[in-house]
This record gives sequence, structure tokens and C-alpha cells, in this order.
Amino acid sequence: MTDTRPTSPAPARATRRQVVAGLGAAMVAPLVGAQPALRELSIPISSTSFATASVRAAELLGCFTRQGLAVKFPVLGTGNTLSAALISGSAPVVLGGSGEQVAAWARGQRILTLTNVYWGLAASIILAKDVADRTGVSRTAPVRDRLKALDGLLIAVPSATSTYTNSFKGAAEAVGAKMRFTYMAQPAMVAALESGAIQGYSAGAPFWGSQVARGRAVVWVSGPKGELPVENTPASITSFHVMASFAEANPGLMKQIVDAYRDFSSILEKSPDQVKAALGKLYPDVDPATLEVLFNAERDAWKYRPVTAANMKHEVDFMRLSGTDIPGLDKIDPAAMYYAPR
Repeated sequence: MTDTRPTSPAPARATRRQVVAGLGAAMVAPLVGAQPALRELSIPISSTSFATASVRAAELLGCFTRQGLAVKFPVLGTGNTLSAALISGSAPVVLGGSGEQVAAWARGQRILTLTNVYWGLAASIILAKDVADRTGVSRTAPVRDRLKALDGLLIAVPSATSTYTNSFKGAAEAVGAKMRFTYMAQPAMVAALESGAIQGYSAGAPFWGSQVARGRAVVWVSGPKGELPVENTPASITSFHVMASFAEANPGLMKQIVDAYRDFSSILEKSPDQVKAALGKLYPDVDPATLEVLFNAERDAWKYRPVTAANMKHEVDFMRLSGTDIPGLDKIDPAAMYYAPR
């Protein structure tokens, strides 16, 4: 599927200092005057891509309110920034990636997966059209050939430990290709490609939509289409993450968050038009026909499924196969990496 939608403009972003400073005071405070009283909770996210669309749609659909929570999703930058906020205690809950979680566990920092909100890989490699043309490789060539063509190209990725990085890094290196990486938040990648500062980037929808629609860029390798080998595809790329100590001290809040997401998953299954309407509000610049196509392509990735030790083992193995230098991977117990109510 070729995506021809325009990109949705990113919302105004607070600085990291402003967001983190406000998190501690407002994170779990009761909302004054609410009947019944709601517990206020800010859950930082890295971007407004489709990888975080399900939880933001759940908020619009009242799933969190029905569980007694008033939730906000401030954009805080890359996955590494989110992990730092979680580890420092600035944010008790974030929407993070498995790569950062595995790296934290290797350092002895116990970040737990509460529940996954996007199963599989949401990112694609996007190349500037002129760069793609110069490779001499067709966009419909076998994936192996397209991966080989990435050798030596400068590709923007969110961070060294991001699944958006290591999925493609591991797959490319398996066929002898080595990309050069530079790190930036997804919204900044679009302008960097336009200016020629980079040759391509790894990002999720909707950021690359406008460039592809205008013929300025092409989708080179697609994660959502399952073009990468299983071993180079994470079990999940977005999850509710909490520190183990906070989860153990707040089992009621953990249940509220999980139940809210299960409520969303039920609506997704039984009343998909309600979810599509919420997505229309989140992405007002995406035309209805394109949104319908995207919804049908990605809805299964948003469904609630219980997290298992096998899922977490896959995440550890995925990071190991990516070739990323993370000392301490062998000491991680996958069964301890997810939240299990006691």
C-alpha cells in the first residue's frame, strides 16, 4: 500500500524542562471539583504518530474517565528522554519502546511493561526520491536488495536503542549493509530530509505522508507490511512502562490503566466507527478515504493482548540480534520484565 495522505501538523510542544517540571506536581493528583473525583495522570509520549494513536483515541472515547482517570499525553521527545523521566521519577508512567526498556534492564533499572498498545513494528524506512533513484534498485525489488541499497546512507533515527533503529539496522547488517545514523525526534526528520541534511529516516505514520504524497520521498522498506524477518521485528514498539517499585506500590492505578485500555480494545472490536471518528479528530488533515485505509491496516496492532514472558524474551533476543552493544543482556530475566498483578 502506498500512503498518499498529507501529514498532520504536530501540536505545539513544550520544552523538556517545562514538561518534566510540571509532571511531578500534576502526575497523580486528584482533580479538584470533579464529580466523582478523577485522578489526574500525565503520561509522556515521544510523538503523535500512529504508534501512540490508540491511547489518545481511548482518552477521547472516555475509556480513562470511566476508570476514574483524567489523562494527558504530553510530547516529551525521544524514547531515551522518556526512559530518563521514568527512571528519575519525574514521570511514574510513560509510553515507551522495548529497546529502551531492554537497555535499562541491562543496567539494572527495572522498567516494567504494563500492557502493549502497538504490537509489531510501526516504522518504515523513508528515502528521499533522488536518493532512492541513485541506488539503481527498484522500489519493488526483493527486500534483501532494498536493504543492501541502504549501505552507507545517512539515516535519521530516534535513538541508538529505539526499535525504529534496530529493526532496520539488524536486517540491513544481516545482508552486509551498514547505515550511518544520526539521532533526532520524528517530527524533525521531515525538515531534515527536505533540506538535504539526511538521505532518509525511520519513522511511523503520519509524519512521512506529505513527502511521499508530493513525490519528495518514497517508502523504501515497510515495517507495518511485515517486510522484515521475524527476528528483526519486535513483539511491540509502544507500551505503558512503569518502574517496578512504583507498580508494586500502586496496584490500583495499574489496574485502572490496563482496564482503560481493555475498554478501548472492546470498542475497537465492537464499534470501530467510534474509533475512526476519534482518529479523525486526532488527524484532521488526513482525508477520510486515507484514514479508512490506514485504520484497516493498523487496527490489529492496537488490540489488547496479555503480555507474556515469551513476548519479553523476544524483545531481548531482538536487541541481541540487532548488533547493538548492550553489556548485560544475558543477565536479564524476561519473566520479570512485565507487570503481573499479585
